[in-house]
Amino acid sequence: MKTILEVQVTFPDETKAREICNQVIVEKLAACANIFPVQSRYIWKENFLEETEYAALLKTDPEALVALTDRIKTLHPYEVPAITCWHAQAIPEYAEWVYECCRKPD
Repeated sequence: MKTILEVQVTFPDETKAREICNQVIVEKLAACANIFPVQSRYIWKENFLEETEYAALLKTDPEALVALTDRIKTLHPYEVPAITCWHAQAIPEYAEWVYECCRKPD
């Protein structure tokens, strides 16, 4: 098994999730993204909110993490986007595909 990173980000709607995920994939900051609706509950500026958001689970090379999160923060409409990350063990073939997708041409 090899280590990749899974980065989860929530978005206000599916359109914005698709737009930002497509952009970071084209820019080779992530290999792929899974997008799905979620029911979110949280406190923001002293208000309890319940909203439907869209979450994206992006797979990336650990070396691309800083650039990926910086780019998401630049593109994201939220003042403080929810970006979380964890290490995941992947079969070598899948991990190599992720690394290759995130490699910038020399």
